[in-house]
Amino acid sequence: QTKVLLIYRLIGSSIGEFPDNIQISAPRYTDLTLLYAVLPGYFIATSAWVRRRGEHALACLNRLADQDRTYPQLIDLWPWLLLGATIGAIYGAADFQAASLEAVRHPHIMRILWTLRFGNGLVWACAGAMLAWRLYHGVMLSQLSKLAKIDLFKGQPFKPLAGVASLDVLVIMGVLALTPIQSLSSTFVWGFYQASFIIGGLSALVFLVLPLLGARQSLRAHKKRYLAQVDQALADRDPADLLATETLLAHRDRIQQTAEWPVDMRVVSRTLIYVVLPPLAWLGAAFVERGLDYVL
Repeated sequence: QTKVLLIYRLIGSSIGEFPDNIQISAPRYTDLTLLYAVLPGYFIATSAWVRRRGEHALACLNRLADQDRTYPQLIDLWPWLLLGATIGAIYGAADFQAASLEAVRHPHIMRILWTLRFGNGLVWACAGAMLAWRLYHGVMLSQLSKLAKIDLFKGQPFKPLAGVASLDVLVIMGVLALTPIQSLSSTFVWGFYQASFIIGGLSALVFLVLPLLGARQSLRAHKKRYLAQVDQALADRDPADLLATETLLAHRDRIQQTAEWPVDMRVVSRTLIYVVLPPLAWLGAAFVERGLDYVL
């Protein structure tokens, strides 16, 4: 990260003063290049953490594998990564428009603009590859958990799925929490954050639910099966046997109260905190900037 940031700084210092006909000022360039240097390293660092959590979830599902079922085959991971990185790079490079037609004729300004386009494209390429990877992994976990052999009253083996979902949300919200770096010493503009917050928010919702969908369908199917068995037992019972009747009714109530989502309130609480913290950091950065502008 330090070497990348140094390269950005050398390119920026090579043109001297930033002209007026370009929408990028020297402070804005400094903030953007700092963000472009930090985020790729953040994606690389968190990917190892996410991979370990995902491997643990897969190991738990393999222990629940039903050998009598045929599991669907997913395509290889690499096409997903390549597609996500390509879409992200194209979007990041095309999204950066910061100069007038007169400005692009100057080679020094073009060097700055292409540097920023490269940095923005690299960040979005990393984000696209990360999102594609997590989408692939979420689909795989969902399909495997839907076909696993489970016991309705032993939901603990599905808990690692909730851990994967909450960690994916944490990683996304960490990215959003880092975005105020681009306004440390330059003017705050909502347009700089809009795409990140929209894509990040929608991705967080998808990754929070996707790994758990298969487990929910499996738990719901087992729940309906057990309820049908209890209802049949109630229909076949001896009406005079009050103890058996009360036992079956209590057992049916317990089945009906069994959660269909393999999560607990601690996971939900942590996830809500992950969702709340980045907007608070963003608002805090905005208020600090406005306050400094007012004081100075």
